[in-house]
Amino acid sequence: MTIRLLVSTITALTLLAPTAPAEAKPGGTVRNSTPAKPLERSNPRYPLEARRQPSEAWTLASFVIRPDGTVGDILIDASFGGEEFEEAARAAMKKWRYEPARLDGENVHQCHQEVLLTYNIEDDGKVGASKRFIKRYEKASEHLDAGEIDEAQEDIDRLEENNLYESVRASLLRAEVARIQGDAEGQKIHLWRTRIGDGAHLDDNTHAGVLRALFVLHVKSHDIHEAQRAYARLQKLDPEGGVPESMRESNGRIDKFLARDAPLQFPRVLPARREGETGYTRRRHGVMRNIIGIEDVEGSIDHVDLRCQYHRATWKPTPGKASRVPEKWGDCWLYVFGDPGTKFNVIEYDKSFASG
Repeated sequence: MTIRLLVSTITALTLLAPTAPAEAKPGGTVRNSTPAKPLERSNPRYPLEARRQPSEAWTLASFVIRPDGTVGDILIDASFGGEEFEEAARAAMKKWRYEPARLDGENVHQCHQEVLLTYNIEDDGKVGASKRFIKRYEKASEHLDAGEIDEAQEDIDRLEENNLYESVRASLLRAEVARIQGDAEGQKIHLWRTRIGDGAHLDDNTHAGVLRALFVLHVKSHDIHEAQRAYARLQKLDPEGGVPESMRESNGRIDKFLARDAPLQFPRVLPARREGETGYTRRRHGVMRNIIGIEDVEGSIDHVDLRCQYHRATWKPTPGKASRVPEKWGDCWLYVFGDPGTKFNVIEYDKSFASG
């Protein structure tokens, strides 16, 4: 058995084009942009403490390429295998170097970056799930089909995940348990985890079912930007039967909602800490307008981190104050950091808003 590290970049969040496009500015002028290019990207080291009992692991991280070509502001979005693999990923990524992105002849941030670092163990060419995992997976599925939720949960808890393929399958089971129990947020989290690797470990029919379910869950939780992304991915997947008419109608209502000449309000809650995690947690919001604010805070928000296509900015939100995002910064994600359980509203204003 040998240990092999496979590094694969996930491009789902990369909004910069792979070539240098001529992009129209408001007023008819042209903006020339060039994406960052990797110069030095060494693989993480397999953690020494994990070599005694080697196992497969993976870390999904987002990061910012700075105007000087260095990498920073690394966020671990999901992982499996232990904290030592997360730390190995961070240590390696901090050493990465890029030829920086450029906009109108100037070096700029490139923020929409995700990378999946997968530690693969080669064992006589075998891939997929182990016989033990398959046996327990099938047993849990049988309990779910019979409506025996407690028994199914016991089997799921006993699953021994040893690679990303098994993690995806286990997440499908956990999502189904959450659905039956009426835990919409848990269902959404587990379904999201099944798509790590851009759905590479799902067959097309299952992938389409996951995207349909995510669309509905995102709409119900006011994650409009995420719902639109799920809809676009489903269209690209072009599953058998196409996009359901009900989804087309819902997407049409979303377009009308976004076109309103009125502030848009999105209720948000900061999630609980992951196991072993300390400090603040974060909530991501896809920005759709150029004037944003945080209001009605119940709890504590430390700061917000705005990661745009061509710029990054951080600040501490103030009630009654909104921030204007220049159009030249491009598409943006807003990350809100604070205490777990903090409730707040993200408000996106129309152009008539005047901040107090």
